[in-house]
Amino acid sequence: MSTGYVSLIVLALILAIVIAAATIRTKAHQRRIRRALGLPAKMSTSSTEAQARQAVRVFIETDRRLSTTAPRMSKRERREMATTIVKEKGLVPKTPSTGGLKRNQRRR
Repeated sequence: MSTGYVSLIVLALILAIVIAAATIRTKAHQRRIRRALGLPAKMSTSSTEAQARQAVRVFIETDRRLSTTAPRMSKRERREMATTIVKEKGLVPKTPSTGGLKRNQRRR
C-alpha cells in the first residue's frame, strides 16, 4: 500500500471517531434534558419520540432565552421555569416528577 492510501484510511477513521463522539455526547445531553423534564430516557413509539423531541427543543430554547433575559437566575431556577413552561404548553405531562432524583435523595 502506498502512503496516500494509509493516510486516507487514517483520516476516515478519525472522522468516524469524531462523528461517533459527537453522537454520544448529543444523546447524553438529550437524556439529561429528558430526565429534567420527567420523561423516560428512551421512548417506545415514534409518535411519543417526536413529542419528546419537540419538548426537548422547547426546553432548550426556553432555557436559552431565560439565560439571556434573566442572567442572574441560577441554572436550577432557569431549568425549573423552563420545565414549567413546557408543561404549560402541554408537551409533557403535568404530573409531579422526581426531577431525576432517586427516592432516597433530597433536593437541596
